Parts: sequence; structure tokens; C-alpha cells
Amino acid sequence: MSFPDPPSYAKFYTAEAVKSGTAPPPPPVPTKFNLFGEECDLEAPYIPDLPELGLKQVYIKCNTMEEYKNELKKLSSSIMVAFLDLISILTKDPLSPERHEQFETLKTLFINMHHVINECRVVQARATLATIQKEQNRQLEIIIETFNNAKTGAIKYVKEAADIGERFCEEKEDVLAMGDEFQVIETNQNEMDPMIALLFGEDDSRVPRMTLHSMPEYGDSKEEISKYMNKRNAKKKKPKDKTVRLEKEKDSSYKEKWEDDEAELYSKIKDSLKSSNGQALMEDDESTVA
Repeated sequence: MSFPDPPSYAKFYTAEAVKSGTAPPPPPVPTKFNLFGEECDLEAPYIPDLPELGLKQVYIKCNTMEEYKNELKKLSSSIMVAFLDLISILTKDPLSPERHEQFETLKTLFINMHHVINECRVVQARATLATIQKEQNRQLEIIIETFNNAKTGAIKYVKEAADIGERFCEEKEDVLAMGDEFQVIETNQNEMDPMIALLFGEDDSRVPRMTLHSMPEYGDSKEEISKYMNKRNAKKKKPKDKTVRLEKEKDSSYKEKWEDDEAELYSKIKDSLKSSNGQALMEDDESTVA
């Protein structure tokens, strides 16, 4: 299946011709045409008058909504009166020729009422569009208010975060300013513990020293130092070095020796007390006999 060739005049509407204005103007739009077998006139009024349609018009031409309301009320009252007249005629003589005239009167009244209502469609459409626009404006106002509230909340949170950051920096500067308490503190650096020598009073000039500020993994505050010590104690293991074991055995031997010496001293004191007490008793007995 192939598409038909474009019309011959398409070659006159190139991009260059349209840009330069040399392309021929488009054909005129017809004002009258047939649509589905019905003639349409673009210049005619939106709703033609009843006389133009070959019908009788019984209401007065209206210009305002108040006039439309009054005419509709009049037509409604006329329809009710005509219907009651038709009922009266049918009650008296169902075959009376007046019934046809009354039918035509009712038909004309209903057509006029519908025509008046259709003339109000333009006003109704305008009012409907105004209502839709008001609703859309209300929804947009709600969305804008929601965005403004979110913006205000975000600004508030950012300010709070900035205040917290400023307070943190001030506290950090206060800690760093305490040079006598932290910055001049030095500690022995070794594999087991880079801070234990300082904290427990040990000293070894052969081991290189470092300040607390040179330890990047820990801060300078007391809380950070306590955190470091807790972490060290949690990770501390039983020493396996032979030298450490020998020192522990040596300490144990010293403890046993001290206990033996203490026991010997205690026994000597006990014996001396016994001898002194016995001598005192003998002196008391001699004095009694004398």
C-alpha cells in the first residue's frame, strides 16, 4: 500500500519560501458549508431567532438575565393555563376540534420556552467557565501555600542546623584553646598503647613522644579520651610475651617472700610477747611472797 503524492501546490510552501514570505497565502475559509446534510453559517448568530426558523415567537426579546427569568415564568404560567384548558375541552367533548388548536398552542409555548433556555446557554457556559477558573485558582492557592509552608520549614531546619554547627565549632574552639590541659600533654608511643605511659605516670625517654592532637582517630575532649580508654580496655588481651610472664612470676615470688617474712616477723613478735608476759608474772609472784 502506497500513499498518494502530495498536491502540486505543496512545492510552493518550502521552508525558505515561508520564511521569506513568498509563499502564496492559504485559500479563504468558507463561511457557509454543509455538515452532515445541514447547512452551517459561521457569520449567522449562534442561536437563530424563531421567525427565521418559520416558528411563532410569543416572548419578548431579552437582553438581561432578569428579563430571561421573567419571560420563563410567563411561559410556565401560560403552559399550565393551556394544559388546564385542554383538560376542560377533553372533559366536555373529547372529539371537539378545539383540542387540536390547544395542542398547537401548547407546542408553540414549549418551543418558545426551550428557545429561551437555549439562549441562556451562552451565559451558562460563561458562568461555568468562571466557576472552573475560580476552582483552579483556589487549588493553585492551596498548592502555593503548601510550597510556602515547606519552604519556611526548610529554612527553619537549615537555620537550626547552622546554629548547631556554630555551637559545635565554638565548643571545639574552646577545647582547642585549653592548651595547658590537652595540647602540651605527651604520651609514650608504642604498639600496645600510645597513651598508657602518660596516664599511669610511666616514663621512657627512649620511646618517641606524641601529643594527643597528633592522634587523628580521637578527639581532644575528655569524653573522647574516656572513649579511647574504654575501647583500649575492651580490646586488651592477655599478654603472651615471655618477658611479661617472667615479670609476673618475679612479682609473684616477691609476694610469697614478703608473706614468709611477714609470718616470721609475726612469730618473733609473738614469742617476745610471751617471754615478756612470763617475766612480768614471775616478778608479780616474787613481790607477793615478799
